[in-house]
Amino acid sequence: FITILSPHRDDAALSLGLAVHHWIRSGLGVRIVNCFTISDYAPYTSLRGRVAVTQARAKEDETFRMSLPVEELLSFVDLQRLDAPLRHRCHHTNVCGLSGLDEVDVNEARQLANDFERLNSGELFVCPLGVGGHIDHIVVRTAAIAAVSARRMAFYEDLPYAAEAREQVDIQVANTSEAIAHGIDPLQVSSRNDGRLKRAFLASYKSQLTVQERLASA
Repeated sequence: FITILSPHRDDAALSLGLAVHHWIRSGLGVRIVNCFTISDYAPYTSLRGRVAVTQARAKEDETFRMSLPVEELLSFVDLQRLDAPLRHRCHHTNVCGLSGLDEVDVNEARQLANDFERLNSGELFVCPLGVGGHIDHIVVRTAAIAAVSARRMAFYEDLPYAAEAREQVDIQVANTSEAIAHGIDPLQVSSRNDGRLKRAFLASYKSQLTVQERLASA
């Protein structure tokens, strides 16, 4: 089966929803490893506090799973780590566009790498490129490169960041290729119903995206 390393609960569906649908339709099992799942960020709900928000976002993952053609082929692993605003005690607008990792995040990447090494070996790991510079995405990419053989790695364009700044995709591809000492070839997954399918997948994450954002992202 295929393992997707997802910094937050919505990242895999937003960036790879069509790929997940395609893999499952082909009979492949997909495991989404959600890394930073303890959060109090749910801007489009009335929920407040990390317990209520964390529980609500877990339910959104289940809604996504139920929207797939063979739902039992999708599983989730929850690593229960604090997301960047909680970890750094900062506003959510202050976690993007960062150029490097501080001591807290270097340690976070080290612990995540240990978690990744304990996952079953032998399958493909699909990791974020880190487009947009969200610190949690950079931490996951750094940990994956430290823990997983380059021959078993693929990388996805982080949406919505990749759609908003296409020039950053080439930069992160070059940076990542250098880090793993291995070239990265592009692959696009599409279907005749891709717009409809993607809108359905994104509708699972109502706490994170407005209706307008869901339509634009599809």
